[in-house]
Amino acid sequence: MSAVEIAVWIAFALAQLGDVLSTRAFLKRGIAEAHPLWRWMQERLGRWWWVPRILAAVGIAACLHWWSGSILPVAVIAAGIWGVVGWNLWQIKRAL
Repeated sequence: MSAVEIAVWIAFALAQLGDVLSTRAFLKRGIAEAHPLWRWMQERLGRWWWVPRILAAVGIAACLHWWSGSILPVAVIAAGIWGVVGWNLWQIKRAL
């Protein structure tokens, strides 16, 4: 694995962590999850809602990386998740 691929996978992992932590922070403030699938998972799985979410994201990213032979799909997903983290943080700031 190249240094670029490692860096992108690290950015992807940090984006996932940021998404889970920022989602947990806004849920504690009473803000509802916007994504219906994740909201359903949160209602059914309680505090373990994030496990299938992370597994799905990693699985999709890994399959796209393998299928395309390129790290670009993983980078695009990571960038999108960082956008979600930014949105979550903005929602938290609005709720304060």
